[in-house]
Order: sequence, then C-alpha cells, then structure tokens
Amino acid sequence: MPSSKTMVVIFWQLLLAITLTSVTCGTYGQVSPTSESRAVEKPILAVLVPPETDPAYTVMRSFKDGILASYEEDKEKYDLRFITLSEPGRISTTLEKATDDGVMLIIGPLFKDSVEYVASMTSIPLPVLAINRPQTDHVPDLFMSIDLSMESQMEQLVQEATRSTISDDKVSLPFLILTTSSEYDQNIAKVAEQALEKRGISFQKEQVNLQEIQKIIDLNQIPFRGVIFALNSAYASLVRPYLSPELAIFGTSYTNPRNNTDEAIAQTQANDLRGMVTLEIPAVTELETSNHGKYHDHLSLLNGEDRILFAVGVDAWRLGKDWLEWHDKMEYSDGLSGKLRFDRSKSFRVTRELIPTVVQTKVQLHEQEEPDFVELEETGL
Repeated sequence: MPSSKTMVVIFWQLLLAITLTSVTCGTYGQVSPTSESRAVEKPILAVLVPPETDPAYTVMRSFKDGILASYEEDKEKYDLRFITLSEPGRISTTLEKATDDGVMLIIGPLFKDSVEYVASMTSIPLPVLAINRPQTDHVPDLFMSIDLSMESQMEQLVQEATRSTISDDKVSLPFLILTTSSEYDQNIAKVAEQALEKRGISFQKEQVNLQEIQKIIDLNQIPFRGVIFALNSAYASLVRPYLSPELAIFGTSYTNPRNNTDEAIAQTQANDLRGMVTLEIPAVTELETSNHGKYHDHLSLLNGEDRILFAVGVDAWRLGKDWLEWHDKMEYSDGLSGKLRFDRSKSFRVTRELIPTVVQTKVQLHEQEEPDFVELEETGL
C-alpha cells in the first residue's frame, strides 16, 4: 500500500494532469431504476466516472459518494446514473449517447485532460458541469465548471497573504516561497510565483532540505513579508519550528495537518504549524457557515483529499439540479466545499471561495484532543 503522503500527491497529480487510459467504452449503471409504469418520468442526471479498473476510479470514489449522499434527498424527484468514460477522446460520443438515452445533465468529467477536451468542443448536446479548471475562456454554450484545481487554491492563498500583510512596515518586503525538490511541490511553487508576479509583488523562492537545517535557520536573518508553503503537511510541520514565530505563514489544503485516522499525527503537526493561515473548505474546518452537520457521519470517516472530493460532490449535485431548472444565478453561502457563486451572464465558472482559517491547538499534545481551526477574523490577524 502506498503511504498517505504518496496518495495525497497522486490525488492532486490526477486532478492537474492525468491521462486516462482506454479500458472500456461508455457503459451505464443506473442508481435509481426507472419504473415503466409511472406516468411522468423523472429528469435523469448522470455522472462521468473512469472505469473501475482504472487507478483514477479510486481517487474519484469520494466524489461519487458525495453525489450519492446528496442525491438521497432528491431521489423521489430525479434519477441518477453513472456513465463510464474510458478516455477523453470518447467524450463526444459519450455525450451524444447520453442525450439519446434521455440524460438531461452531465456532472463531470473530473480530471483535467478530459475537462479540457469538453471545453474545446464547438458545441455539446446537453449541459455539462465539469469539475476542474479549463485553460480556455472559449467554451460551449452549455458548459459550466467548478474549479477544484490547486492553481485556484494557491491564487486565493496569495490574495489572502497579500491582504493580511499589507501593513506599512511589511508591504515593501518580498514573500518567501518554500518548496522541496519534488516535481509536484515545484509546480505548486510555480503557481505561487505567477500569482505574486501578477500583483507586482517581489518574492524569493528557496528549496528546503531537512538535511540542511542551518539553511532554514539562516532564512530568519532576512526580513520577509510572509512565507508561503508549497509543502505537504508532514514536511511543513518539520520546517515551521525552524522559522521565526513572528513570521506570517500561509498554506493550502495540501498543507492541512488534519488527520482523522491518526490523532497523534494531527496533534503533532497542528502544534508545529500553530498560527499558520490556511485556506480550507468548511467540511475540513467545520465552521458554522457550512452544512457540515448534515454530512457529519460521512465526513468523520474521511481525511484530506477525500473530504474535499466528497464536499465537492455534494455541491456539484446541488449546482447541477439547480442549473437544470435554468437558474442563471446561484449563490450558496453554506456550500460544503466553500462559498459558491455562479452568474451565467458573467462567466461559465462557478466561483468557489475558500475560507481563511488559522491553525491552533486547544490544549497541550499530551491531553489528546484534536487541533482547532478557527476563522481568520476571530484571531485578530
């Protein structure tokens, strides 16, 4: 079995740049059987999934579970199907087949290369709610997307970092971007660089190595506006103690230390990252602005990327059924994956605003309680 760190990296790599391999053609599985005897047929919504034999299917399982959990409340009104997509190049055929079979809206695809393929089509035969970020702004008329990309998280993090460090004595200083030698961390760091460059803000990027602790300590001699972590949570919790406690530290959900299955790890990492500002979905932070309680039993069994995908699945179902009723404007302050806004007259993108929080610990490590995550405004930062 791969380590939890490896699985986290695999998850984000799949979202950013996976190439699905051809295993099978589009096959259908219907969750709620349609009765031939009923007078009025229910609208059919379908979700695109990779073949069960594809490694990507495991990554997507929590998203699928989120769809199913939210569908339970609407199964008297809608039918739900799962359509197997074997490879991006078969999307056009798959959408046409779904339309012929009476499907009225597609949720998915999830992985980036498939999303790019749909977004590049001249037209599509039915509404498609994609779960990723296409690079183009020229998309078919019936296309909508929820941005689940790490690029979006890092861009929002940079925005929050610049907003909360705008005091006169820091505004002229550069940010420090810390990353590792791993290709994935380097990609995250590159997004941070681009976001800072767009704002005309200077920065310094350093690749850290735990065998060179003195190099990390020496960074404290340089005045920085703040530090942006392009690091996984385990590595971040080891680096943070060597940086000045006065430095403002910022991280994405990739750096989130919460761990439901290993409380000791969660406590240790949260203790080391105390005070770090991070952008989290309400499902992770359990803030009052979320409808977390409704799905608590599901979320309590999940960690990190699985919680994010489950939450996005819940919100995708909600957006999909409302869009199917031709609501051109939608806004959910209680979205499980963030505060969601959609205005068809302005963009095909669903804006997913993540909530700034601060990692704190309620008690000392030996008292065996989980780390606390509070809204940024509550901390006075």
